[in-house]
Amino acid sequence: LKEMIKRAKEEVIICHDAAEISSKIKVFIDIIGNLKKSKVKISVALFGESETIKKLEEVLKIRIKKVDIASRFFIIDNSEIFFYLLKEEDKEDLGIWVNSPFFVTAFSAFFRKFFDEVR
Repeated sequence: LKEMIKRAKEEVIICHDAAEISSKIKVFIDIIGNLKKSKVKISVALFGESETIKKLEEVLKIRIKKVDIASRFFIIDNSEIFFYLLKEEDKEDLGIWVNSPFFVTAFSAFFRKFFDEVR
């Protein structure tokens, strides 16, 4: 996943659990910092406690939208997506990586519409 994000040239969309991102903050500070240096557009939507999301905004120095949908995925340049199949409470992580611009562009458009409607 980290390598997939590093390959981004235009945009990265992250939808995830705020608590999980917070628990891996050092990794995400590095990833977000590198994306900013490369001038990659970053869109982040997190579910979880508002206080955790505000702290992440301050630490990562990016705007984060709070969402009420428990979904975990990463979209890279509208061509690749990695999404998790299990809830975070499950003991194992299981995900699918799809490299299909056709599918990812459609998925991204649905998410973008939802993302733009969230205040």
